Amino acid sequence: MIARPKFNHFNSICETLHSITQKLLVPPPDGASPPNPSNDFIVRFPSQNCGDLPTGIRINASTNHGWPEFHVKETDYVIQSPQTRTPEPPRRPSSLDLTPPAVPRTKILERVGSTVVFESDGMPMIECVFFPLIALIIPTWLKMHPEPSEKIVYLVSGAGLPRNAADDMESNSTKFASKMIAKFIRYCYQGVKVEHFYSGTGIFRFDENVTFINNDLRPRLEAKRRELADGTSGWAQRFKVTLVLSGGAPARVIAINSAMKQFHPDYIHVWQLKTFWHEYPNILQLHDEDVDIHTFEKIDGSPSCPIELADPLVQLLAKHVRSQRDAFLSAQRAHQTNELKTFWLRKTRKPVLCVLMISTDHSTNTLLPSTGDSDAMEPLPHLNPIHEESYLFYRGINTEVSMPTGSLCAERCAISTAFATQLTLSRSDFVMLGVLSMAISGDSEPEDEIAMNPLGPCGACMEWLRKVAEVNPDFRIVTFTNTRCDHVFVNPVL
Repeated sequence: MIARPKFNHFNSICETLHSITQKLLVPPPDGASPPNPSNDFIVRFPSQNCGDLPTGIRINASTNHGWPEFHVKETDYVIQSPQTRTPEPPRRPSSLDLTPPAVPRTKILERVGSTVVFESDGMPMIECVFFPLIALIIPTWLKMHPEPSEKIVYLVSGAGLPRNAADDMESNSTKFASKMIAKFIRYCYQGVKVEHFYSGTGIFRFDENVTFINNDLRPRLEAKRRELADGTSGWAQRFKVTLVLSGGAPARVIAINSAMKQFHPDYIHVWQLKTFWHEYPNILQLHDEDVDIHTFEKIDGSPSCPIELADPLVQLLAKHVRSQRDAFLSAQRAHQTNELKTFWLRKTRKPVLCVLMISTDHSTNTLLPSTGDSDAMEPLPHLNPIHEESYLFYRGINTEVSMPTGSLCAERCAISTAFATQLTLSRSDFVMLGVLSMAISGDSEPEDEIAMNPLGPCGACMEWLRKVAEVNPDFRIVTFTNTRCDHVFVNPVL
């Protein structure tokens, strides 16, 4: 029969299985031949497009012992009396049928839903541990990126607070399941690195997920991207992120998806879950069609973020954008004493404000990846406190003096001002560029309708910004939903 640990026994069962399987899953030394598929303990199933795929681990019965209650596939047992097992229907023959023969000593005491509780002296033996999602996801990902390159799998695990306060806080933790999966991937796919992140409890709460991702997961990806760029161009073609969507706590999925948008990830979507569960033991092949691949451009929606929840650096930039906005509004009110509308913006009457944020101390926003065993990673150092004196802010505004010669955009104005002021300026000093569209007062429509926020850089400005981002992958563009600047969009240049 096929079963899975009950929710509040998940951690303890997986910890025991991890202690058993880690003695088996020892990858060969670098340069050695991969494990022989014909005689090792890895269970393989055929697939439609990827050949025979590693799917699970056989466990030596001598290492087994009794197990606590767990969920059993509903069709495996039908209870007629406390100690009677209903004969199973005939199965289609299959050379891959790993179902053990009936164990006469097994006696069922009770069943609630799909949970079966066994007699203590009749506990079943676990013969195999299966990872059917991993079996499809890793080969699909490797086919997406066949070129020789460093390939890293980031596994994220955690625990949810149990409903019963008396239960162990981490009784449902997926930490040891992830550790087991990490060793399985390293063993079966030579050259693929695996890093494991454990968030602790709170996977069902959005705030806890955001904190974990901002302090641990995202900084490590940013550090890897920075390492790859290393002041050279072409990093954007070499740095690719793929996000797997295969169920999970909604708060976790939403938080990770939002945080990963800055990396423009492609997506592997396992849209049909539990096919292996429902077809076992009559599995003829793994179903590649259960997995879809989507590009970032196809599904990106780029939602805005309330300013109070934004990155501290974004909040600091927004503060200076609002200051420039207030200065512009003040100048509009004093229109009799200036040429704001009559000369500088007389052509399109479309003012655009820009603030360029420059770092004077690179240590204020640099995170270093940890070293050592990825299964026992030390917590990543948090961002240093944000000190406003570590940054310089240069303002820009568009000017439309003569349309035949072209207008000067706010973004290029701010960059030129920064360079004219600081001739030693380096592209690696650029942190963020904030862009805010305004309206000329006195027009009949509401101000925010005319302003047309969010307004990103034009094509000519993007060419300038891409030249900066060629050596600075952390350079970002910040735009706003309205002139109140209460919601922001934060996007990388590349």
